[in-house]
Amino acid sequence: MAIHIYGQFNDYTSIATVSRAICKELHRNKIKITVRGTGAISPTYVDCPWPLSLNSHADVAIYIGYPEVAPNWLKGHKTKILITVCETNAIPSEWVGACNQMDHIIVPSQFCRQVYMDSGVRKPVIVVPHGVSEGRTTISKTSSLIELVHISGAASFPHRKGTPALLKAWKAVTDNSANHKLTLKIARESRMMEFIARLGVTNVEIDDNLSLSPNRMAAYLSLFDAVIQPSRGEGFGIVPLEARTLGIPTIITAISGHSEHFAPGVDVEVPVGPYKPMVTQGNGNGFAPSVEQEHVELALREYLADVTGWKGKAVSWAERFGSLWYWRHTLKPLVKLVAPMAARSSRTIRMSDSIGKE
Repeated sequence: MAIHIYGQFNDYTSIATVSRAICKELHRNKIKITVRGTGAISPTYVDCPWPLSLNSHADVAIYIGYPEVAPNWLKGHKTKILITVCETNAIPSEWVGACNQMDHIIVPSQFCRQVYMDSGVRKPVIVVPHGVSEGRTTISKTSSLIELVHISGAASFPHRKGTPALLKAWKAVTDNSANHKLTLKIARESRMMEFIARLGVTNVEIDDNLSLSPNRMAAYLSLFDAVIQPSRGEGFGIVPLEARTLGIPTIITAISGHSEHFAPGVDVEVPVGPYKPMVTQGNGNGFAPSVEQEHVELALREYLADVTGWKGKAVSWAERFGSLWYWRHTLKPLVKLVAPMAARSSRTIRMSDSIGKE
């Protein structure tokens, strides 16, 4: 019997990218799977060639998403696996209760693992880092401008991504110079547009196409001189990893999930301040380091003082270490966990079939 996977497959936002990568890697390892989209009552499926079903009879099932609804989706399955994340230093009691109904909890960073354990999760918590796709296409940058990009699908929580502090710092450091451009890949929502207008920053562009396939994302990132993600909290932070493996400098905080892959001496570090409350998806009781304008200014000035040098460091790192972050490497612990489960399930079915024939 196939392992059943509940995930999101309707676009190329972060959770859908992770869901799809997991399915591809299990399939590559000849583990039979069936999938069910969880993003809507009538889910849509993009780049999803696996059998689609609501396979509630599968012995083993995986739910990919935040914990609170996982028990409902996994009800009836003998072995329940939750693949999840967090962004602050504590999770709600509802999440803890849901996790303790699982057989295995998988998170993408040591940061997340410690938070779940400290919050009271008693079931095994395993770290399986995120990765990047192979064979991605890049495009040679031709513009003479110094162009940075900041990517945030979390439009409802811009403070988690450090977006307001970044905009203030960008104006202070570049003084609206036409030789510098910052692209915000973020939803074009009214509060952010009003904030940009009120701030009076003119060398900023909004790109609201938030769903790009891994290949298109690689080509998109390669149009920029650097990626800047001054996040207060990340479960992992896949965008900087995507950039660094392409040889593109990253300007990031070295805390929470970023610490799982931060490259000292290669990444430009955004310093952080004291812990303060931070609201995230379904979680309003956690804290995260603060990121203020002066923190982002320090990092921007450090990068802009040696753009060529930082590029060289990123290219060298990518050549030496980039392939180690391919999904087929990072997902090995997950494959190791579920492959025996799939084999046991198949043997049980074969035995049942033979007994039935007698």
